[in-house]
This record gives sequence, structure tokens and C-alpha cells, in this order.
Amino acid sequence: MIAFVLSQESVPLQDPSAGWQVNYGIWIRAVLLSGVITHTLLVQAIYLVNDIQLSSRQFGLIITCVAVGYSAIYALVTAFLVFPIPFMSISTTPFFFTLLIVSFRAVVGRRAFGEMMTHRDQLLRFQLFLSAQTLMTVVYPAYQILFRAASETGYELIAILLLPVIKLIMKNLVSLSIGHMEDMMPEAVIFTVDFFNALYIATCMQSASSTTTVAAIMVMDLTQTAMALRSLYRGTSSIAGRLHETFGTAGTHTNLLTIANSLCRSPNTFAKQERSQIRLRSCLSYRLSPANSDFLDSLEKYRAFYIDAKSQPHASGGMNNLMNSAVTPAGRTIAHRPLGWRCTSRHRTTVHPVTITHTPVTKVRAEESRHTEIAPPSLPEPQLTILRETLEILFTTECIVLTEYVESVIPMFYANFILVMVRLPSAQYHTELAGMTRENVGATVNKVYVYALLEFASFVLLAVVMQRKCGVRALYHLSFVLETQMPLIQGKLMTWMLLTLTSRVVHFGTFSIIPSSTVDGATLLDRSTQSP
Repeated sequence: MIAFVLSQESVPLQDPSAGWQVNYGIWIRAVLLSGVITHTLLVQAIYLVNDIQLSSRQFGLIITCVAVGYSAIYALVTAFLVFPIPFMSISTTPFFFTLLIVSFRAVVGRRAFGEMMTHRDQLLRFQLFLSAQTLMTVVYPAYQILFRAASETGYELIAILLLPVIKLIMKNLVSLSIGHMEDMMPEAVIFTVDFFNALYIATCMQSASSTTTVAAIMVMDLTQTAMALRSLYRGTSSIAGRLHETFGTAGTHTNLLTIANSLCRSPNTFAKQERSQIRLRSCLSYRLSPANSDFLDSLEKYRAFYIDAKSQPHASGGMNNLMNSAVTPAGRTIAHRPLGWRCTSRHRTTVHPVTITHTPVTKVRAEESRHTEIAPPSLPEPQLTILRETLEILFTTECIVLTEYVESVIPMFYANFILVMVRLPSAQYHTELAGMTRENVGATVNKVYVYALLEFASFVLLAVVMQRKCGVRALYHLSFVLETQMPLIQGKLMTWMLLTLTSRVVHFGTFSIIPSSTVDGATLLDRSTQSP
């Protein structure tokens, strides 16, 4: 993934003033960008809409048609209108989606396309999800313009305080569009909103003129992490105490995941739990051992689970091709809260982090598969909701772990990207590298490196504290998501990296060219109107 991004940057760019015919480098980038975005959208469609089944050949045909057609339309427009096109990544979006729909219809055929169109509710939700993601490419570049304008007037600190507000708003918008798919919500929200937030924090730190602003960014982010961890610790301690009381295991150090699993495997206790807000089957497909699959089937005899036909699991042929193996359409117990990001919960004791192989069944991790069923006493009234509350804690835990992971990895990658880019010929056309050379780049990215190291230390501290104080293994949560949702995560990261890092070149266009702003002799665009 990183090699792909850097390989694209190795393709030389030409002076945009020479015209569209000479700039073959930008056409290569347009083909790669549209191809990657098309692949990402097709993968998301397979997960979110039923009856979409694509073979590898169909994948390749659709991607080729869109990539070549999009670049041809782009070249045609620039030949008769203007080169570069103002805000090309945004202004050409309608043409891209039109071409994608036409290509999809031509490749899959009338019958398959008609079957897909019968799922109008799912298609509408998918459209809303795409709109929320597209909005990210507008909101955060606009914020960067605001921050740079504020840095010239001394209001950097006020501008930086807007980031948490933007992050909260965008998280709610994305989560509302995919709230019916609880198991996909952490991945969808965090690898979109938190990716942009972490990247633009690093970008702001790079261009910040005040040391106070840099310190404020670090303190604000670390404070949010500390508050989230404190809230998680209080909730986990309360739940763990009640679980130990229920099973009479007070004084032991059994982790939260193990004892919660015992609750599900104890028929008497499980039967008395309030289950109207708990969904038994996941919206994703997982590999289960025969024993765990039979156990999950046995839980279906307990009625009163939350049922939503729109988000029941589906194992399409296209998804199986992506995973390169047969996937069993079985789910896991999750708590359902349809109200949004902060309230939705999930549970992962019936499925464990696995290593993807070509065998139809994956072995469960030995450490988490050894559970002792404990016969419980009669439950008092407050204990009837303990299962749902435990699932909510586990969901919150996963969200915090994924957020810390993204916030520690993205700034480090961005700093390394800047160090490599200043040594490539195309650096003179990157607007975020204006005034940056091999000699002064070290001083510029040092602030980003310090921030990245603090975030990494925060992630390590989080994992240790969660293990010792909360009885939750953070790395198990992280590896589980990265392994089971690998196609979705890779697609998002590739798309966002190409849109945010490699598209900040003058060839992707702005409204005006300011002759007074130059880098290494190349005419650049005014920084207040640069492309995202």
C-alpha cells in the first residue's frame, strides 16, 4: 500500500503551463486514482448491498472501463475548456459516478443489475454512506484553508479548537449512514473520520507558526485519550464486578472477555438476560470452528433477539472471491442500539482473532477458547441487563483501540512521506511542500515526529492499562478487525492516501494561478485555494 503510493509519486510530472498534451504524468495518476476508488466502492457495495456478486474478471473489467473512461473525459474537458480543471477531484465527481454506474450495468448484465435494484433501501443507505465519505474530501481541505488563513492573523489556537467539533459532526454523519451495520461501524467511521482528523492534525502541525499551537494540539489530543480511557475503566470495573458477583468468582483476575463468554455459555443465566436490544447474527461473515458454530446455533432457541432483515448477514460470491476462500455465513452476538455512534455495541466472544487461510474452518485462539461454564445463582433484577452492558463496553473498547491505532500510525506515515517527497522531482508541484527543501525539511517534520511518538506511546499505554485494569486485550481487538475486515480497510486507506497526499499538486487545479507564489521556479497556486 505504501509502496503503491510512493510508486505513483515516482511518476514524473510536467509543467502545467505546457498544456494538457505534454502532461502525461497527470493522466497516469488519473488512471490510478480512478481505478483505486472504483475498486474500493465495489468492495463496499458487496458488503452493504445484497445480490452483488462479482468475479475477478468482472472486477477487472469495471475498473478498466472506469479508469480509462474517466481519464478520457478529463482529457476531453481540458482540451476544450481549461487545464488544469479547478478542484478536479471534486468537480468531476458526477462524471465519475455516472461512468461507474454505466460500466457496472454493462459488465454485470441486465438480470444481475435488476436484482440489485430490488434492494432500494440498501442502495439508498449505500448512497448516503458514499455521500458522507465524499463530504470528508470537502470539509477537511476547507478547514486547512481556514487554518492557514488563521495562522497569518494569529488565530491559530482558535482554529485548532474547531477540529474536535468537525470530528464529532463527521463521525455522527458517517455513523448515521451505516448505523444498520453495527459490526462495520467502527471500521467505517474510524478509518474515514479519524484518518482525516489525524492527517490534518499532522498537516496543521507542519504549517503551524506557533509553538503554543503545537503544544495545544498535543495536549488536546492526549486529554481526549485520557478521558476516554478513564470512562472505559470506570465502566469496565463496574461490569466486571457485577459479572464476578453473578458467577461467584470475586477476587479472581479473569479478563472481561472470558467471564462474559461464560455468561453466554451458561444457559440459566443467558436465558434470564434481557435480549430485545441484542442481535445474535452479525452483518459480516466470519469463519467459525464447528463447536462455536453449533454453539451459536443453539443460542437461536432463546427468542426475543433483535431482528432486522435489512442487516442480516449475507455471504455473496463477490465477497467470497475477495477473501479467496469459502466464508461461512455465521455471525456473532452483538448488542443493538440504533441511535448512532456512541450507543451502538458489539460482542466478540463467540468469534476470535484468526489467521486467514485457505481452509474452510479457522481454529480459535487457544487462550480465548478455554472457557469454563459456571452455574450461576438466581439473578437479581439489576443483573438482567448485564449482557447488553458488557457488549456496549466491548464495542467502546474496540472503537478506542482502533482510534488510537489510526492516530499513532497516520502521523508517522505522513512525516515519512514528506521526507521522501522532497527528494523526488515532483515535489516542486506539491502545494503542501511550498518553501520546503532537503535542507529544512527536518526541522519541519520534527514536530510531526514528536506528535507521532506521543501518540504511539499513548497507544502502548492504552494497551497496558486495558490489559491490567480492564481485563481486555487491546491487540486482540485490533488484530480481529484488521484480519476480518481487511478488504474494506485496505481500500479506504489506499483511497484516502491518494486523495489527500498525492492529489495536492497544481495539476489537479484551482481557480486561480498566482505568479508571485513559486517553488523551484514552478508557478504554483495560491495556498488559500489549493486542491485537497
